[in-house]
Amino acid sequence: MDTFDPNLTLGAYQIGAMASFMLFGMTITQVYIYFTRFHDDRPKLKAFVAFVFLCEVGHALSIGDSLYRFTITDYGKDENPFLLRAPKTLLIAVLFSGIIGPSVQSFFSHRIYILSQSLLLPCIIWSIAFLRFLSSTVVGITGLMMSSMESYVEQWGWLVTTTWGISVANDVVITGTLAFLLYRRRGDMNRTVALLDKLIKWTVETGMLTSSTGIIMLIFFVRMKNSLIWLAMFTIGARLFANSLLASLNSRIGIREMARSSVIIPNSVLVVRRSTDRPTVFKFRELSRLLKIIVRLRGSTFRSTESEGIYLLA
Repeated sequence: MDTFDPNLTLGAYQIGAMASFMLFGMTITQVYIYFTRFHDDRPKLKAFVAFVFLCEVGHALSIGDSLYRFTITDYGKDENPFLLRAPKTLLIAVLFSGIIGPSVQSFFSHRIYILSQSLLLPCIIWSIAFLRFLSSTVVGITGLMMSSMESYVEQWGWLVTTTWGISVANDVVITGTLAFLLYRRRGDMNRTVALLDKLIKWTVETGMLTSSTGIIMLIFFVRMKNSLIWLAMFTIGARLFANSLLASLNSRIGIREMARSSVIIPNSVLVVRRSTDRPTVFKFRELSRLLKIIVRLRGSTFRSTESEGIYLLA
């Protein structure tokens, strides 16, 4: 066992927990925005958001309790917390994380299905997400049986590495696939590049945030097992998943504003702007293709009056 360094153990975990609670505040804000701005979303989607948020609440409470036990209740029992049994609430947080991550990945996998109209890749992603859920459950349950965190890492470290590894791989596949599907549509609609570029940017940013955090977590776990830096990174992992989901849903506000202010359709002379009263002629089939992309990716609904040539975001 390496020389005990409180900065790399208790200090690292405390910083991670504080960052986790800061992100939890952002989650609460995002949830408030979602439920106040998107009343017309499907009940199933609202229920899914509520479910993820409740899991986030449970995860945050578990992290807070485990921090209290590390720094107050169990403080002084052993110089190095790595030699102590992991708090049960920390293992409960692992279980919540194993629910939140796969749930969000399954949500984005459903978007891939809607955009591609193919079940092959989404089924693979769903299977990997379910595998991650199962492995996280095993990690949490086996942790309850270990006498110390050190012995747990020695015996089950391979499972922890596998769990995070498949989660990172799934994130990369989801992000890359969504970006590719949007980029492919970009070639068909040259005049709508700005809007599609915005969607691609949001997709990559939200997806790579979770995957890069997972990679950093893996590196610290492999290289510095006896520190708690990797555990500190774990505390914010679930929070990033939830915020990526909510940011994706709430970003529809910006998409709506872009579509309302100016919608330009390729291979036609259509320019629809709210600032003009002049009637505009356009190709409905091309407009429909653009709107379907936005609906499929962002979950928005549209109402249309085709006889008047008007499509409005609902």
